[in-house]
Amino acid sequence: DQALGLAESYTVLAELVGQHFSGKDALDAHQQAVPILLELNRLHPDWAEVKYLLARNNGAIAQLERDLGQTAEASRKKEDAIALINEVLADDKQNGRYLYLQAKLRHEYAGFLADANKSVEAVGMGRLAEKVLEELLAGQADGKLTPERKQWLILLAQCQGLIGHGLEKSGKKEEAKAELGK
Repeated sequence: DQALGLAESYTVLAELVGQHFSGKDALDAHQQAVPILLELNRLHPDWAEVKYLLARNNGAIAQLERDLGQTAEASRKKEDAIALINEVLADDKQNGRYLYLQAKLRHEYAGFLADANKSVEAVGMGRLAEKVLEELLAGQADGKLTPERKQWLILLAQCQGLIGHGLEKSGKKEEAKAELGK
């Protein structure tokens, strides 16, 4: 538990540094968490929280590497992060935190695909993220605008924008208008 707490602390620190300071410093902090999480995953392969944090870190590292121009490595790391969160969700299909991370990683990967001029694939990946978010939102019957719900709505809007842009680039203007009009 202490090692997991340390890894989570590095993760949160890295996210804060990335928001307020330099990407390189954030990358360094994320890379402090990864070896701890890899060892915990080796020792406890069924510990969902370890896989979740590893997916979260790999996803963030992929974004930072992409910003540094390392697109091939970034894509591989993002795919690894998606695979890890999918493993976690195979055993816990209703966890909102895990589902949100899956949608976020898929959305970010769709952005990678769009940047690589793979519009059709980007739209497909974006739709996967959109579906998860719509299901999360539908599961909240009261509809109160909690911080969590606001986060989901923001990501959903970003997904719809990415999908709409991808459809437009693919020559599907009417579908793009419908997506952007949601």
